[in-house]
Amino acid sequence: MSLTNSTVNFAYDHPTYTGRGSFNAIAAAGANLATTKFVAHANLQLMSVSVNVTTAGTSTYTKSQYYPNGSGSVHVAVSQYTVYRIYNTAAAGVAVSLATATLAQFSPDILYANGTGTGAAGQSYIQALNTGTGSAGLYGYSVNQGDVIQVLRGTDATEASVITLDYNIQPLANVIG
Repeated sequence: MSLTNSTVNFAYDHPTYTGRGSFNAIAAAGANLATTKFVAHANLQLMSVSVNVTTAGTSTYTKSQYYPNGSGSVHVAVSQYTVYRIYNTAAAGVAVSLATATLAQFSPDILYANGTGTGAAGQSYIQALNTGTGSAGLYGYSVNQGDVIQVLRGTDATEASVITLDYNIQPLANVIG
């Protein structure tokens, strides 16, 4: 048995490329920003980020949300989640130069239809990432191997949640096999 890993490139229809993967993490309660980090292990298409609130929060973030009937409303006592991509913009062999991109901002309470939402355990929300045309027609948001995806939740002393990133490995991407 060898302990040596090798990088391989499977056939385009290999289950590695046709199956969906997910990364799960807990954003714990606390007076500081809750940060969830994921490092891309291959070239990926990020499809969505999901939040499931496990403990209600007391955050005072507010925002306007418009419902199908056109009425505006203000949501209170909810948290805002922001998804960032941190990536290298330098060419191979050159010193690392990092950049960031904001992929999404959302609050898991937007399904409340009564005009006022408060954080509650059991709330969940799925935010699609660039599913209109995607990169190279693949849908999702393209990230390179080694990119860091960070999900930040604002300061909240009590809220805890489970974060899930849903992804596909890009066809013919190199993987460890």
